Amino acid sequence: MKKFFPLFLLMLLSSMGLRAQITYEDFEGGMSDLPWSAADGTYNGVIANPGPDAVNNSAYVGSYTKGAGFGYSLFWVPSLPQPLDISEYNQFKLKVWCSVATPILLKFEGPGQAVEKSATITTAGTWNELSFDMSKGFNLNNLTKIIIFFDPGNDPSNNTYYFDDLVAYKAEVCYETFEGPSNIAWTAFNGTYNGAVANPAPTPVNSSAMVASYTNNPTSDLNFAFGPSSGAPMDLTVFNQFKMNVWAPKPVKVLFKLEGAGEAKEIIKYLPVGGTWQEMTFDMSAAASFTTITKILIVFNPFKLDDSDTYYFDNICATPNYCVGAAPDPEMLDNFDCLRNATYSVGWDSLHVIKNPGPDGTNNSPKVGEWRPVEGSSYAALVITNGDVIDLSARNRFGLKVWAPKTGNLLLKIEGGQGQKEIAVPMTETNKWVEYSVDFSDQIGKGHTRLVMFFNAGVATEPGDKYYIDDIKLSAPSALPPLENFQGGVHLGWQPLDQNTALHGNFSGPTPNSNPNTVNNSTEVGCYTKGAAPLSTLQAISLSNFDLSVYPQFNIDVLSPAGGGSVRMQLSSPSAGNKEADAAISTPGQWETLSFDFSAHSGITDFQEIRLIFNAGAAAAGESWHRQPDAKQDHYRSLRRCGAGG
Repeated sequence: MKKFFPLFLLMLLSSMGLRAQITYEDFEGGMSDLPWSAADGTYNGVIANPGPDAVNNSAYVGSYTKGAGFGYSLFWVPSLPQPLDISEYNQFKLKVWCSVATPILLKFEGPGQAVEKSATITTAGTWNELSFDMSKGFNLNNLTKIIIFFDPGNDPSNNTYYFDDLVAYKAEVCYETFEGPSNIAWTAFNGTYNGAVANPAPTPVNSSAMVASYTNNPTSDLNFAFGPSSGAPMDLTVFNQFKMNVWAPKPVKVLFKLEGAGEAKEIIKYLPVGGTWQEMTFDMSAAASFTTITKILIVFNPFKLDDSDTYYFDNICATPNYCVGAAPDPEMLDNFDCLRNATYSVGWDSLHVIKNPGPDGTNNSPKVGEWRPVEGSSYAALVITNGDVIDLSARNRFGLKVWAPKTGNLLLKIEGGQGQKEIAVPMTETNKWVEYSVDFSDQIGKGHTRLVMFFNAGVATEPGDKYYIDDIKLSAPSALPPLENFQGGVHLGWQPLDQNTALHGNFSGPTPNSNPNTVNNSTEVGCYTKGAAPLSTLQAISLSNFDLSVYPQFNIDVLSPAGGGSVRMQLSSPSAGNKEADAAISTPGQWETLSFDFSAHSGITDFQEIRLIFNAGAAAAGESWHRQPDAKQDHYRSLRRCGAGG
């Protein structure tokens, strides 16, 4: 009897580039491979094939008779030697023979997990090979039961079914491998298609014997390797994540395009490594509804002249989109699952995607990265490289989650533009997930293209060292702490404009909050009474300039008098004068948050003074902005700045 296909052997075959499959059951030699059991019907065991044919000429098959009165007559393998791994090999086939055409439901279960798919016998009295796409369960890791429901939901039926060859195939459709004939007739547009040639530099990424070769024409900025197919149009409904192996002599952009009759989809991605094979992925799920796609176009170094290099490509295959419905996250560079936006130029060959070794409250992601630094190196680097300048204008905090085996320094660095910056972060906690981040906001506009991570920087790595990493992000900073909240004192220099109390009123603070609510429940606030001038102004002076490049919006909580009105905020610049924004009161007599957007002036760098004008233009000396009519005060607190719209 065959042994249950070992997972490590499957992984080995996959890493060697072989198109492997997993046979879970074939009754070869007259014995079953799995411990089949019947709860309601009858498992008749292994028998001689009752009707060998072209679909199934095996000598032995399994037999099961459904129990009458049980719509879901349970036939199953109640306990597998190890959980099913259907992360890649999730396209299942099962051969079935029955005298009646009925549905078949294949289901995998485990504690708190399940995935199932139905198929139908189309021809009675002959062998049918049924297909079951179980890719929706690719992330499930505890599937310990195999269940087959024959004619599910039909209580009276008690048919006998013969079944054989439960096999899992890798979830991919390969359109071109250059190892033999295909339906694609490759040609060239502008450049030269050199045909299928011997692999110039086999590596574990691509050890294929034959690959395609293409040479660019230096006088053209678009050189197409063009592959029209003579076969049926590509079915992109499920298999729409295209992968391709590429060897380029230098880092380069690659354009991948699908075309049909009036339909087309193209994506440009950056290949950050030259001189070795890399696997590139192109998400064509936006073309899932296309029905006429018959052409593949590949462009190396698009829109660039003077390129006469030769490029190699191979193994163009499509896989299912496991991440249908996954919410996009513009901050995420790599979560090793559905949001893999980073391109690694250094250290990529030491980075592997694995199951999370210790999910916890900080990181319960199903998949993470495992980083195995080169032994003996004190500064083994993992480098993310962009084809274009990294935009730090809104997102400039670089960070990730780390599970470290030992204490040390996490050194995070940005480079590739004007100068560089690196920040060391102590890693003091081990064998647990910890989130780290650093501030690169002072590198805005310096043209950087690379983000670098050093784990335990400055200390030589030892045999067996490995770090788990996840959720690598370039994110926007959280809102700044309040410029002023009057808690425990005054933090800005508050005064009536030019200290003219007759025209511009009086300020006092901190004072008790006489009317707290859910908007403002602070115990202390600031108080202002208007002066005689129609533009009675309260002035606040800061010891440092306001940086509006990331935080161009100011928020302030205001308690107005019963009549309401408006508030005008001015930012004063020695070089550019006053810039202002108005906000209307909507809940007079109650605390509310008003927002003032100065994003149009984010380029001004010497704002250091805030001015507030309440009911601009209305002369109302002593006007009350408090809910108590006899109070001569105007209350506000928690002056904050945050991103536009925040």
